[in-house]
Amino acid sequence: MANALPTTEPGSSEQFTEMQSTLRFLCHDEKSNTSDLMKRLGPQMGNSSSEDSIMNLLHHLHLEDRDEAAHSLPPCISPFRLLMFNIYEELTREEWNNIMFLLEMEIPQYKRKIKNFLDLVCVLENEGKLSAENTGIVEQCLATIGRQDLLRKLRKKNISSCRRPHSHASVGESQPQKLHHLPMDDCFLVTKGFCLISVNADQKFSQESHFLEDQASCLRQTFQHLKMNVKQHSNLSSADLCNMGQLCDQNMLPAFDCLVVCVLALGSEKSVWGKDGSLVNTKDIINSFKPININFMGKPIMLFIHIVQIPIEDDDLEADAIPEKPPNPSEANMVVCLTCEDNSVKPGKNYIDLLTKRLTSFACSKDAVAILVDVNKQFMEEASGGVQTPHLTSTMEKPMYFSNGS
Repeated sequence: MANALPTTEPGSSEQFTEMQSTLRFLCHDEKSNTSDLMKRLGPQMGNSSSEDSIMNLLHHLHLEDRDEAAHSLPPCISPFRLLMFNIYEELTREEWNNIMFLLEMEIPQYKRKIKNFLDLVCVLENEGKLSAENTGIVEQCLATIGRQDLLRKLRKKNISSCRRPHSHASVGESQPQKLHHLPMDDCFLVTKGFCLISVNADQKFSQESHFLEDQASCLRQTFQHLKMNVKQHSNLSSADLCNMGQLCDQNMLPAFDCLVVCVLALGSEKSVWGKDGSLVNTKDIINSFKPININFMGKPIMLFIHIVQIPIEDDDLEADAIPEKPPNPSEANMVVCLTCEDNSVKPGKNYIDLLTKRLTSFACSKDAVAILVDVNKQFMEEASGGVQTPHLTSTMEKPMYFSNGS
């Protein structure tokens, strides 16, 4: 796919400035000062001539025949920076905007300074969130926007013995073949899925409870429309919420090719109320659905946790229950979407309404994670208060489509 980001005319001063920035990015090395790029080419190239060095850079700027240069020029650019540059070339404008949306909470103070993917890479490096040895944050973005081709390229590259992202670190060493060497189909196609819905309401908060029940009804109708087997629970205890994965029939579950879990509950921030009045951290719910815990290895799992905020009197309890950062999926092929809003959002404008409409219209023709990215963007564009930015994380290795529905 051609890069849609550069918009400058050939030969213009803007194009020259863009080339300078690209040269600076390709030659930049965290371990040294890059005050003079050309002066640094000699040591990197050993005995090679400066003409070869410059030709190599021109090759990567598309100013020299690629095939000829690939066979005749020795490398002078670090594999990590070259790979980041290749990703930059492949991103469309829409994909770049989606990445910035996903990372806006990671880089709020730099948002105005970042003009393209190369700027983003430099900022993440300076913040200690990206390196040749740790590309997890870029991998997660590529997976979320549905660029599995770039994700595979990034994971296969041997960049300074680059390790896998942290989100996969907890997977046991005895299981890598099951998680990372699945049959190389183009996508996950859901033909027989199972959907588990849980609604935790409280009649003391009747308005909020009715709101949750309406949202659960919308979700149930949507996934039934997609020909999924739907089961619903109401008012689970805190213990049941912590072990919610065990509510799935372990003998029946392997017969399905996808698991969707929807948790709708009263709560605050990243915690939900159990029927017994105890708060449950959302990361405990997520962990209960780890594939290895529910006999669902190598298949897609989607978790939606939707919280309607209510006041919590015990501030200490709230602080203990909420993690410093929103939780992430910890194994391959998991998607987690965490949303939090109050009941002041008008009908048709709340998150679940937007989600169900998009799924009904596009689930069979568009990657499920890409749909979630679109929903999150629309939700924040239309939000007028009482909401927080949806938190979406994905370790999906392939796009996912539903085979049923309209």
